[in-house]
Amino acid sequence: GKTLRVKIPAGAKSGAKVRLRNARQITDGQPGDIMILVNVK
Repeated sequence: GKTLRVKIPAGAKSGAKVRLRNARQITDGQPGDIMILVNVK
């Protein structure tokens, strides 16, 4: 696995989705986006 640091927008609620577009540097060159599901505790 990889560690990824992401800034989540202020006011984001549980269930919100954050998209990282064109994440080739994270996905070893594979095209595509990364979707992050927010879980606020």
